[in-house]
Formats: sequence, structure tokens, C-alpha cells
Amino acid sequence: MINPGLNRFEKADINSFTTDIGIKIRKTITRPWRGLVKCFTKRKTIIEKYPKLDKNKAYIFAANHFFDEDATSIISAIDRNAYLLHGSTHQMGHNPMFYAAYLNGMIYVDRLDNQSRKAAVSKMERVLKAGNSVLLFPEGGYNNTENQLITPLFSSSYILSKKLEV
Repeated sequence: MINPGLNRFEKADINSFTTDIGIKIRKTITRPWRGLVKCFTKRKTIIEKYPKLDKNKAYIFAANHFFDEDATSIISAIDRNAYLLHGSTHQMGHNPMFYAAYLNGMIYVDRLDNQSRKAAVSKMERVLKAGNSVLLFPEGGYNNTENQLITPLFSSSYILSKKLEV
């Protein structure tokens, strides 16, 4: 199956990957959206301790890939909308779960293309300045190497936090 419509994200620039009204709507419907995502997540998410976050502040959530539903589990666990930085090109084209990523808010990045990586930082900056948060996996993907704890980290979360003082 090929997901029609999602391939437009591969070439979307900072002004066309989302709309200002889309950013506002996603922020408004966070609570029901989180509940819906939780219903479609197979595993039970257990939150042992959650920090008290400022409701009016945007955050950069950086997580490591751990299992097949880690992104949806995190989206359902955090208390606000967070655009997902998504770099799985093949899965975006073939996995129906990426319609959910689109509905949640998604920033596509081709991890092997430096221009796409730079553009992704600008897109994340736009979302953060609009008051929404960003969820990213700095190592970029699952670590399939036996002798390496995690894959090399991308610096986008550091670049953004320093630039915006988030």
C-alpha cells in the first residue's frame, strides 16, 4: 500500500508543511487526540513521574527509540501537542499509522540529506515559536548494532534550544 498525500511532505518547505490554523487546531484538540492515540496503542503506557510543565511554554521532547510504538506512546503520555520529527521515508510511504502522524502534526526530514535536515530545524523553530512543542528522536532511528549503545545523535535539539532558549 502506498499512502497517497503523505509524499508531499518530502518536498514541503517551511511555509507548506503545515498551516498556522493547523498548528492552532492541533494545540486545541490535544486532550481528545491523546485519548484516541492511547486507544490505538497496543501496549499500556505507565507514567511513573511526570514533571510539572508550564502550560504556556513550548518544549522540545527528546526521546530514544525503544519499541515499535514508542512515538505513539510518547504522544499519548505528554500533556500537550508535540509535532513529531519524522525521518522514516519508507514507512511514511507505506505504513498507515503515518496518517496519524500527519493528524498529530509532523515534520518530515530525510536524514541522509543535509538540506532536508537544515529545513527541519527551521520547521521545528516555526512550530515552537507558534507555542506548540516538538517531539524528536535525536539518534534518528533504531540502533541495530550490538556493540553500540545508541547511534550518533543529531544536534537539532541542541541547536533549537540554544537558538530559542527553550
